[in-house]
Amino acid sequence: MLRGLLVAVKAGVGGAVLVEGEQGIGKTALLRQGLSAAAENCTLAWATADELGQRFPLGLMTECLGGNNSDNSEDGDSNVSSGLIFSGDPVLAGVERLLALADRLCAVRPLVVVAEDLQWADEASVLVWHRLSRAARQAPVLVVGSLRPGPAREDLAQLRRGLESRGGSVVSLGPLDKAEVTDLVGQLVGGRPGQRLVRLAERAGGNPLYARELADALIRGGRVRVGAGVAELAETTGVGVPVSLAGVISARLASLDTAAVSALRWASVLGQEFSVTDLQVVTGLDAGELMGVVQRALAAGLVADTGPRMAFRHGLIRQVLYEGMPAALRSALHLQAARALADVSASPERVAAQLVAVPDTTERWVWDWLAQAAPVLTYRAPQVTADLLDSALAHMPKDDPRRELLEAALVPVAFLLLRDSEVERAGRRVLASTSDPDRAAEITWLVAYTLMRTVRPSDAVVMIEQALARPGTSGMQLARLRALHAMTLAGTGRLDEADQTAREALASAEAIGDGFAAGYALQTLIRSSYFRQDFSELFDRLDQALLITRDDPQTTDLRLLLLMNRFSLLDAMDRRAEALATAQEALALGEKVGTPRLAEIRSSLAAVHFAAGQWDDASAQLETAIAASGPRFHMVQVHAMSALIAGHRDDDALAEHLAEMADMPVREIAWGKPVAEVFLARSLAAERAGQADEALAVLAECLDPSLSEVMPDLYELLPTLTRLAVTAGSEATAAGACAAARTTGQDQEPIRVAADTHCRGLAEADPATVLRAADSYRSCGRPLHQGQALGGRGRPVRRAGRNPGRPSRLHRGGRSV
Repeated sequence: MLRGLLVAVKAGVGGAVLVEGEQGIGKTALLRQGLSAAAENCTLAWATADELGQRFPLGLMTECLGGNNSDNSEDGDSNVSSGLIFSGDPVLAGVERLLALADRLCAVRPLVVVAEDLQWADEASVLVWHRLSRAARQAPVLVVGSLRPGPAREDLAQLRRGLESRGGSVVSLGPLDKAEVTDLVGQLVGGRPGQRLVRLAERAGGNPLYARELADALIRGGRVRVGAGVAELAETTGVGVPVSLAGVISARLASLDTAAVSALRWASVLGQEFSVTDLQVVTGLDAGELMGVVQRALAAGLVADTGPRMAFRHGLIRQVLYEGMPAALRSALHLQAARALADVSASPERVAAQLVAVPDTTERWVWDWLAQAAPVLTYRAPQVTADLLDSALAHMPKDDPRRELLEAALVPVAFLLLRDSEVERAGRRVLASTSDPDRAAEITWLVAYTLMRTVRPSDAVVMIEQALARPGTSGMQLARLRALHAMTLAGTGRLDEADQTAREALASAEAIGDGFAAGYALQTLIRSSYFRQDFSELFDRLDQALLITRDDPQTTDLRLLLLMNRFSLLDAMDRRAEALATAQEALALGEKVGTPRLAEIRSSLAAVHFAAGQWDDASAQLETAIAASGPRFHMVQVHAMSALIAGHRDDDALAEHLAEMADMPVREIAWGKPVAEVFLARSLAAERAGQADEALAVLAECLDPSLSEVMPDLYELLPTLTRLAVTAGSEATAAGACAAARTTGQDQEPIRVAADTHCRGLAEADPATVLRAADSYRSCGRPLHQGQALGGRGRPVRRAGRNPGRPSRLHRGGRSV
């Protein structure tokens, strides 16, 4: 099968395969044999995950594909503390960078990607493998993985399910049978095994690694005699043969001198793979001494040269060395290795990889190192940084002068990880203790922004106003706080105050040349222009804001928000080509920086394709968004639109997507976010199940002023609500829907006007009015909406020969963004 897949990829047809099996069952041997010709006419990328590296994002796939896992250059690293937190998620950016690298490699020649031991892989690397396996349907890439069975990680379970659903292959390797083990041992010892050797080989339990190691141990110990083509245990061999694979490896290690075993234990602390340079640093051996140790380990078959690094020949060899030491000794060695690497200015990731293996260290040098390394480490391994900071703060005395610095470092890490409650908790601690007004301003910005994105703008207003009253704050920080103040005021409905505050913030920002503050101030003024329906001014301000934010990495997130605003406006005005171009620009930027907004961007693109009837294109965007995941409030639209497509296609995936949205706080998310699809999908599911009353009730909830007033896309569901109400004879609900449609139609956007016309025609049972709505939908490029108008059932519209009681399959609601 592997050879067939290899032939196919060389012909331009991609594929994906996952090989499962216990340790030592032969996964690596199978892959190396089956893919032995991969280097011919293909680019071969091969790497193995290990236990120590699983907490460092993209470590496996960076090593595999040869990308650069550092998200900042040396110069860029120095700027991290000055606000790059707003440029996006470096892990997601790394994912997109590696996918782009794979795409470039595929353009040159077919690509074969092999990732072994995925059970140890970091989640971001699993995501890259998953995305590559999806791309294999359209690109000349063969994606291969191996893993051990065991407690299921959700990301690996999802990867496996996705692979099977797309027609990929999952191969489970079981143990060799008795005859195969006998044959294998016979090949290794040089003769057909005799009865005693056969019985001993049965201890391998069908595990080929155990069988090979057992045969090798017997040969090295001179315990096998070969005569007349038969290999048999020597008569004296009855005891001393290890009864486990670990025992066999321990016996192999026993043949080495103490210095070599000690060095190998240090190597096991460094991981499955290790550099000779790092080994020299942690052992303190000079180059000559270390060369001798490495040569003896190579000769004993314990390690292998993999190019720039050394690796244990098998993971179990490292495991025997590592787990053969008491836990306390392992922790001490990890801590000593971390100190040695830090002393030679090793990369923060290499030092952190050792420190995370040490529970609850109270070493003060670690706190000093962490205070210095946190700004860079935050972007390269945010989860690890958070864990190290949490551990340090848990053991640090309350009066330690470094405490405030580490607590301040924890706030942007939590912000990046979208841990909203932790941002607020840690941020408030810093604000209560710091005497540095600019540090207080920076932390206030992060906490207040978090309050906004958790739909608490009133709390954000109070916090910012307190910060603005604090003396000693620099002009730049004041301008930034005022800009955010304007946004929060708008969120509380104080629009006039928001407008005035934004103008003052913009003037201050322009006076000092701070594009960050100016951009956020303009965002509020853009919203003000929208409410006044002054589209000329709105686009002028949008263009100004996009120009200001073009080259500043701190304003990347804002720039994405501006692009998405522009996209939504253009799409609502039926300027489809410009809207799609804007969305593609946002997508390219989002993939570059790895923004959590990627799901939102892709769902917006999907919405355009959905409304235009291009459902396969919509599904492609949605599937990618689901695979990448994102903040839950961004994933609402992704699952809602996926549910709508599934429902229209009578696909059972409708229930799956509805389940994903079951506990999402839609009313909270509705503030400025499109959520009509959520209600349409739930209503659609009820109607498909024959529950017309429930379908009506789901949509009628949106007429509640507490919800309708904050739903920007309310108009999308009003025609479906009107139809259901008319069919059910609920005149009051139909009238309420028509009134809401009339209000939204006053904006004069073509799609809103068409929705108003449609509702009126349904409520008045006037076919001519409904047909005018259908014509308007056609002019807007909305074939689904047009079909819903033409395919209405019951008394609003009838066609000759049509059975008015027969259910229509074109009645279900959809949306455009």
